[in-house]
This record gives sequence, structure tokens and C-alpha cells, in this order.
Amino acid sequence: SLSHMGMMALGIFSLTSVGVLGATFYMVAHGLMIGGLFLVLGMIENRTGTRDIRELGGLNHTAPRLAAYFLFFALGALGLPGLPGFAGEYMIIQGLVAHQLVFALIAGVVLTLAAWYMIRVFKGVMQGPVRQKTLRDIVATQVVWLVPLAGLVALLGVWPAAITTHAVPSLYHAVHLAKGGSF
Repeated sequence: SLSHMGMMALGIFSLTSVGVLGATFYMVAHGLMIGGLFLVLGMIENRTGTRDIRELGGLNHTAPRLAAYFLFFALGALGLPGLPGFAGEYMIIQGLVAHQLVFALIAGVVLTLAAWYMIRVFKGVMQGPVRQKTLRDIVATQVVWLVPLAGLVALLGVWPAAITTHAVPSLYHAVHLAKGGSF
């Protein structure tokens, strides 16, 4: 979440229309993707009684549906093309390149580290030797919460215009005013 917030700030402070638009889109996408991740992690903590990655492992063997949702939201958060994290990050970096190339390079390094961390968390929790042998997979009442959230994430990944077309007019004026323009 910290790297995502930093990306949003970079997009806003680029003072370019595409950078601010990317930050706005990324705010919505972040809320959905990280909300899904926290929901899945809450389910894992509820089932295992721990948040310690060292005590978890192999959950993809005992709870494959839970692991699939975790992977989906994690891939969205690390910016896999076709999911909304990629679209937001792309617009932000496009705005940064137009404003200051050095900041775009720094953002690229931050995104790489965040992706590494997300993959490391997935590996630690879902793969490796099974440490929680009695873990039960998600049930139908929990799927009711996860499916719509995953559907929205998938929809925004392939159709970012669902958000961006509504934001463009007001963001254009906000960027114009921030650069010293007038009404």
C-alpha cells in the first residue's frame, strides 16, 4: 500500500493531465485490489490464528480457491497487464516521463521492489511445505464477497475508461489551475 500511495502522489505532483488521471484511476483500483487482498488475508488469519508468514506455507494445497483469489488480487496489485494496477501505473509513469525522467526511473525501481515483495508474500504463504494441515477452503458465503470484488478488478483491468472518461473533464481543469491558469 505504501508503494501505491507513493505512486499516486507522484502522479498528482507530475502536474500532467495523464499523471493526475493515472493517480485518480489508481486510487479506485488500489481500493479494490488491496481491499480484496485484505479480505483474503483476514480469512487466512481467521483460519490459522496467525499473521506470521513463517508459520504459514503450502496453503495452496489445503485451500486452493483461497490461494487463487490471493494470487489474482496480488497480481493486480503488482501491475500485471490486463489488471487495473498496470493501467494506473502506466498512466502515472507516462505523466512522470513528460514531467521529469528521473522521477519516472525512481518510480520504476519502486514498482519493481513492490512486485518483488508481493511475490515473496505469496510464495511464503501459499507455497512451500504445508504447515497448516487442517485449514479449510473458502465457503459459499465468503465467495459472495470475493466474486464481485474480483469482477470489478477484472472489469477495470480491461476497461479503465469506466473511470477515466468520467474524471477527465474535471482533472483537466484542476491541472490547468494548478499550473497557474485561470477559469
